[in-house]
Amino acid sequence: MTVAAVGSPQLTHYLRESPDLISQQMHRRQMMCTIARTVTLVALGAIIAAASFLAILGLAFTAGYLTISIGLAVATPILFYVDNIFANRAWRLQFQADVEQGTADQLRKLKTWTPLDIEHFYQEHQIAELYHAQFATASGIVKAQNMLPLIARFNFWDHLATDSLALVKIDLTESDDKLANAAEDIKRLVRERSWATLTQESLPAKLESAIILQLLVNPYQEICLDRIGRFRLDDDEKQDQRLDSQRPYFELTNHRQALTIQEVVSSSPAQLRQRIFGNDTMGL
Repeated sequence: MTVAAVGSPQLTHYLRESPDLISQQMHRRQMMCTIARTVTLVALGAIIAAASFLAILGLAFTAGYLTISIGLAVATPILFYVDNIFANRAWRLQFQADVEQGTADQLRKLKTWTPLDIEHFYQEHQIAELYHAQFATASGIVKAQNMLPLIARFNFWDHLATDSLALVKIDLTESDDKLANAAEDIKRLVRERSWATLTQESLPAKLESAIILQLLVNPYQEICLDRIGRFRLDDDEKQDQRLDSQRPYFELTNHRQALTIQEVVSSSPAQLRQRIFGNDTMGL
C-alpha cells in the first residue's frame, strides 16, 4: 500500500491520468506485441518450409537438411514459448485498453453531473460519512467535480460485473434444463466456460468496484487487488461450481476471513468495501 508522504499528498493515478490517452497507449503496445508475434510465427514457418523443401528435393540426409532439422528441433519450442508470451501480453494489453476506453466512455456520460449528483452517489454507496469525516479538517479537500473520473471507473467495473454475473447465473442455474438433451461433454463445457467467466471476470470486477469506492473515500492513496489480497481456487475448489459455494475465493492481507464465492456474488460493491476495509480510510 503506497501513500504519499505527509505534507505532499499525491492523488491516485486514476485522477492524474487520462483514460483516453492510456487506452491509446495500451492499443499501441498491443499492436507491437501482435507484430512481434507475427515475426515469431514467420520465423517458425520459414524453418519448417526450408526443411520441407529439402525433403521434397530428396536431400533428407544431406548436411544442410540435418543442420536445418537440428535448428528446427531447437528453435521450435523456443519460438512457441516466445509466441505464447507475446500472445498473453497482447491479450492483457487489449483488456487494459478496453478498461480505459470503457472508463472514458463512462466519464463522457457524467459531463452534466453536478456536486449534488455526486453527493447522491456517495450516499447511495454508503461512503458519504467516511468521505466527509476524512476531509473534515483537511485543507486539500478534492473538489466533487474532480472525483468524476473515479466515479466513471466505478461505473465501468460495476456494469461489467452486473452484466457478466447476470449471464453467468443464467448459464449455471438454467443450463441443465436448456441442455437437457445435449451430451454430457457439452453440458460440462458450458458450465466450465461460465465458471471461468464468474471467477475471472464477474467477481474480480466486483472487487475492483469496491476498491474504487475506497479511493472515492480517500483519493490520496494507491490500491489494487494484488495489494489487498490474492485469489485462491485450487483443483478441489474448482469442482465446487456453485454460486453459493462457501469455499475461500479471495484471501485478504489484513488477516480478515477470506471472501467466499457466495459472499462476493451476493454482496454489493458497498458491502464488499465495508467487508474489506471497514471504516479505515487509508486502505489495507
